[in-house]
Order: sequence, then structure tokens, then C-alpha cells
Amino acid sequence: MAHLQDSSGAAVVLGGGAVSLQPGTQQIAIDFDGASIYKSGLSGPYHLVNVTLADTTTSPASIEAKAADLGATKGYWFDEFQH
Repeated sequence: MAHLQDSSGAAVVLGGGAVSLQPGTQQIAIDFDGASIYKSGLSGPYHLVNVTLADTTTSPASIEAKAADLGATKGYWFDEFQH
């Protein structure tokens, strides 16, 4: 799970998805709903914040990693997204 915020810290959208990981370093795609970004009316750059990686094969889910802020995206206008 991950949150997108605009440069002033306003919440834009919540994203996430399921992935299957192998040991080692790899990139993970995080899905965000373009229509929700458009509806927010907030343009980027966005910050990827409050990111949580959890193992959902256990009950309850086990938190494997957390990050408060993974940095900023390039600049986007909100109306570039699906609407």
C-alpha cells in the first residue's frame, strides 16, 4: 500500500496491488487510479509516502518493510490522467 501526496502534503490517492517477490533487489509497480488523481484536482510532482510492504500469505499479514517518504515523481498536471 502507498499514498500519493502533492507537494504541499495534500492526499491525492491511495494505491497498491499484489506482487510475487523473490529474494533480492527488484522494482515493484504500484497501481494508482488515474481517475482518482484527476478528481483530486491536484498536480504533481507527487510524493510517494507511507509505503508498506506486507506478506499476506500469513494470518495476520506480516509487515515486511515500511517507508515514510520514497521521494518525488516528475511534474504532472492532474488533467493528464484518465477522466
